Amino acid sequence: MNNDDFTVIYATRSMHALTDYPREDFIRNAVRTLPSLTETEPIATAPHLDPTASTHPLEVIPVL
Repeated sequence: MNNDDFTVIYATRSMHALTDYPREDFIRNAVRTLPSLTETEPIATAPHLDPTASTHPLEVIPVL
């Protein structure tokens, strides 16, 4: 539907493969909305998304 949440009326089985959530979760926003797929947590509550928290040093590879 053409609303702020992009309400899903019908979803194919491939929705699960695409999002890793059951398609029934999206139909009529039963559990989640399409915009919720792109909404991110603030880094303070999602330390796994903080690039400065990496324990692996970055390596710069020169382009020839």
